[in-house]
Amino acid sequence: MFILKLRRFFCELNLFRNPYVINNRHQIKNQYISTRIFILTFPIILLSVILYLSLSSITMTTSIEGINDELFRKLHYQYNDTLKCPCSNLSIPYQSFVSITTTFHPICSVDFDPLINALFKYTESLSNHHDFRFTAALQFRLLIHLCFSAKEILRTRLIDFNNTLFVDIFLLDETNFHSRVKQLIDGFFQIIINDFISSLQIIRVNTFINQFISGIHSNYKIIGERRVCRKKFRSAVYSCHWEFTTHSEKYARTCDCSSSFSCFSPAIIYDNNKTFIVNGFQIGCYVVESLLSSSLECFYNMSCLNQLLYYIELNTSIILQPSKKFHATDSIELLINELFVDDWYHSVDYKAYFTACQVRKCTYSYEDRRSILLIATTIVSVIGGLTTTLFCIIPIIIKFIRKQKTVRIRTVNHQNTIHRLPRLFNRQKLIKRIRLINLFKSVHSRTEFDIQNEFLSTRIYIILLLIILCISIEYHITSMSIKTLTIQTPSFNLISNINESSLKCSCSMITISFKTFIRIQPRFHPICSSDFVNQTLLNTINTTNNYEAEILQKRFYILSLFCQLSKQTLEFALDQLDNTHFLSPELIFENQFQTKINEIINQTIAVACSTFNTFINLMIDTNTINNLLSNDAIFQPSGAWSVIDLNKPVLFFNKIDHTFDNRKCIFSNQLGNITFDQFYTNCNVLQALMSSSLLSFYNIIHVKLFHNYIQNILYRPLEIPTNYLKNATIAYILNTLMVDTYTKSISYENYFKKCKTQTCTYKKESQESFIDIILTMIGFIGGIMGILHVFIKIVVQFLRNIIRKTNRNISQRRNFWNFINSQYKKIYSINTFGHFNDLKRNQIISTRIFLILFLIILIILTFYTSLTFTERFVEINQPSYNKFLSLNKQYSSSNLICSCSNIYIPYRTFLSFSPKFHQICSSVFSQTRFLDLLVHQTILLVRFYDYRQFSWEIFTAIRVFCDLSRKTVEEQVNIFLSATLISNQVLSEEQLQAHIEPLIQAMIQVSQQKINILIKLIRDVTYANQIVSNSFTNLNVEDLDLANETGSNRTIGLTNKRYGNCNCLTSSSCIIPAITQDNLNPRFSFDGFFIGCYILDSVLLSSMKCLYSQKCIDRAVVSAMNVPLYATDVFPSALNPNENSSYTVNTTFSDLFAKLMLETWNQKLSHSFYYQSCNVSSCTYTFIVRREFTYITTILFGIIGGLNKVLRVIVPRFVSFTMKILYRNKVTPTAY
Repeated sequence: MFILKLRRFFCELNLFRNPYVINNRHQIKNQYISTRIFILTFPIILLSVILYLSLSSITMTTSIEGINDELFRKLHYQYNDTLKCPCSNLSIPYQSFVSITTTFHPICSVDFDPLINALFKYTESLSNHHDFRFTAALQFRLLIHLCFSAKEILRTRLIDFNNTLFVDIFLLDETNFHSRVKQLIDGFFQIIINDFISSLQIIRVNTFINQFISGIHSNYKIIGERRVCRKKFRSAVYSCHWEFTTHSEKYARTCDCSSSFSCFSPAIIYDNNKTFIVNGFQIGCYVVESLLSSSLECFYNMSCLNQLLYYIELNTSIILQPSKKFHATDSIELLINELFVDDWYHSVDYKAYFTACQVRKCTYSYEDRRSILLIATTIVSVIGGLTTTLFCIIPIIIKFIRKQKTVRIRTVNHQNTIHRLPRLFNRQKLIKRIRLINLFKSVHSRTEFDIQNEFLSTRIYIILLLIILCISIEYHITSMSIKTLTIQTPSFNLISNINESSLKCSCSMITISFKTFIRIQPRFHPICSSDFVNQTLLNTINTTNNYEAEILQKRFYILSLFCQLSKQTLEFALDQLDNTHFLSPELIFENQFQTKINEIINQTIAVACSTFNTFINLMIDTNTINNLLSNDAIFQPSGAWSVIDLNKPVLFFNKIDHTFDNRKCIFSNQLGNITFDQFYTNCNVLQALMSSSLLSFYNIIHVKLFHNYIQNILYRPLEIPTNYLKNATIAYILNTLMVDTYTKSISYENYFKKCKTQTCTYKKESQESFIDIILTMIGFIGGIMGILHVFIKIVVQFLRNIIRKTNRNISQRRNFWNFINSQYKKIYSINTFGHFNDLKRNQIISTRIFLILFLIILIILTFYTSLTFTERFVEINQPSYNKFLSLNKQYSSSNLICSCSNIYIPYRTFLSFSPKFHQICSSVFSQTRFLDLLVHQTILLVRFYDYRQFSWEIFTAIRVFCDLSRKTVEEQVNIFLSATLISNQVLSEEQLQAHIEPLIQAMIQVSQQKINILIKLIRDVTYANQIVSNSFTNLNVEDLDLANETGSNRTIGLTNKRYGNCNCLTSSSCIIPAITQDNLNPRFSFDGFFIGCYILDSVLLSSMKCLYSQKCIDRAVVSAMNVPLYATDVFPSALNPNENSSYTVNTTFSDLFAKLMLETWNQKLSHSFYYQSCNVSSCTYTFIVRREFTYITTILFGIIGGLNKVLRVIVPRFVSFTMKILYRNKVTPTAY
């Protein structure tokens, strides 16, 4: 029974029923055919869509806010490849999440003071200079100083590291983060080690190059040979002329200190007839070299250690804990090369990094099948469109097909009739059809007035629809739009061929190691690869009784050392660059990339050159200030050196190693019978060589002349360099680290691969495509047709009712209650389902249910949307600076976000420095013209303790302090300003200040401590080597009765000088007040200034007290000038004590130089310039508001359309079905 009813239901089902077509059997049959095709087509299509949606997977992109570290770990575990969590804070100081702790070698914790104090007595008393006890105190003291320097360097550089910024756009997972940080820390330690090694190596080379004489006779002995001696009775002054030479010490029988500073022999203690070898320790030409080649083996051997303590008569115990990293036999040089660091620990707080990153949201993508909810939502949307489409298409197709069949069976007569009047008939038929079009036909309202309304509404509807469609089509065809096109996973070739200026590609990896895409191969000056510096050939030079050969051997060896130092310095700089990361949030295109990388390479090389030359010049300056005695000052082929004394015989050598102006030695290019072109061989070897050129080495004639002195070697002339002139000085060549050319290989392709670009976007102005226009118009037609269909009928009916009422001649007004009653009847009998094939009663019930449900749902949704709050998002494109300031005041930084188009902003674009130095650096006391006027006093006029014999060195030291401070500040500021601020969002002025200030303070602190540690290292090595001052401020020459001397020659003995109770052997900081004292002027104190073991140390301990007093200057300073004031335009005037200064008159030069002679750095930050450099693309801000009327209206209109269609489908069928059940229950079956 049920099957029969179901069969009959489907047989009678007509989904395309038209109430106006009742008797036309052809059209009714079309409706039935269309219904059956629809019933077959609709399920098939719908099932296909359901299967496709159910079985196919899609890429889902999800954003999650409120990220914490636990949630991030889960997301990273599940979506590792696609998870991206952008950081709001791109630059995070390492100190926010990294803590580094170092433990040093146990030797740095040993208290060596008792041991050193016990050993110093042997240094003063022993006559055997090869006894280990003679130099042991200096070795251990230097070891302590090197430990201290290593600790200070690490402490200082850790400050710099802590303020270094960790940069990344996206939050790193914990594993990659730890790996990246460890790599950076390892690179950081390697940079520090390289800097320390390089600094110490330059100091060592400087000592050897200048052949400085050690006061402990470890490298040379000064030999005096009497030539002429006569007695002068006046003032009992004995004057004898002697010629002095030096004999170099030899170690291990084959190594000579004049040709190598790496000569050693085992450390031995000689006690009467006994000898004791101190395991691991060495003695050699210089104390520093002896220490570096030694090991701590004896300290780990209790038998050896007890023997050592026994021989120095020390009743104490030294316990050295074992090292975790180093072996007992490791050399101290190896320990220094690791900065004595036994172990270092770094604690990395990932949670702190996570917090500092300030992740606001994360996005991730994944492949997944559609959810049931998504499928259901899609199906519902497809049903509506599919139903509408099939309802429109199927009847037209069926009508067309069946119409063709009807045409075929027409009679010939009818065809002939049509052929006779074809055009007229077609035109009349067309006009008639157009006139009879009624899109607003209603079943119930069939009065003439209603029908006229329907026809009028139809015509207005068609006209308005055509006008709107024409305007819309014209707009879409003619309008140009800027489209953002996206390229997924672009290839290298594709990127290389795209010329779009707006192309932007984001990098998945924004930090890329330089070594992955650059290769730099330096080609050094030809001298560095020539025969002249070949170590094997140098060792074969026979210098026995051959002064000229020895001179050439030394110069060649020094050039080879310069080549080694240059190569090492450049290698360290390039290694540092290789371990540095290039920051690239966005792909940089090839031309810009090449320019940018070349700038970075050039800056790296420039910094390396500048640092190297600053250190070289600093060494020369300190040599000059301390007036260190060089073997070259004594070992000359001719000339006599005076020995003069007033009270006791005191030995003085001529001061030939001043470097400024008239203090320069007059260079000679004559060596034996050969005259060299610009190659000087006399005076201080370093000064002469720096002023020399290699011009003679390119000339084969000059090279052949070398064989007069070096007969067993055949040298080849130098190749001509590419970028150096032949007559370029050694100083100029060293300024560029002796590099002739650089071969740079910058691989843009490797950079592109490491960038890992996932997407690229670019904007393009173009017309909309034909398909886009069609799709847009289809959507537009549906909306406009619905709106016009609803409103036109209402408007037309309303207007015609008004017109009809005005045209009527109403004799009397209606009764009010009659009017109400009629309106009530109209409302009561309203029927919106008149087209539905059902009883009128059911239609009215459906209408009432429809209206009630529609109004209830609409009212609920209206209340909901009007009472809810929303976050309002506002975007302002390219706001001005003043607009930004206004927004920043109005909205908090968390709500206001301004994006930078340029995320790389060099500090120099918005930050500047105007350093103000202490007034002494701009005074006459630090000027060359003043130094030129200082007296070069002779011993006949000035006593030893008279400061005037050191006045040139004292004021030269002040000048060097000022010049070195200026250069250091300039270099550090340039390096700092070349750094880049990386931020994708504009920082407020307060945020920018808070970001920059710690970096500036760290830069200042590191700059100050770096140069001061360097000066201290130079002083420590000079003291440990006991280098003799040519002024003999640290050593005394033994008393000689030269007039009664009977021997033809003898070794000149040297003893350490004492200042009060302080011995220059035990400390280099022994000082006494500087005074003027001679036979012509009364004694006067040079207030604040001291003299001591070394001039540099003395000046550092001095203050400027005298320079603030004109009276003191007139008596102490002017008396040191070699011309009267009226004969010069240099007028030394006192410093201004009233000038605003952070220093007092008693501030020492040590404290002043510790701050680089600066009063203030005067940094100026311009937030407006920073904002301009940022190039703000847009600012967005959010605030919470209730939903506005426009939004509510838009939402409700959308709901009305959907709700209307849904209820119109469901309600009438539900009522019909319900009424049938109710009717069936009321009918009583008839009994048979």
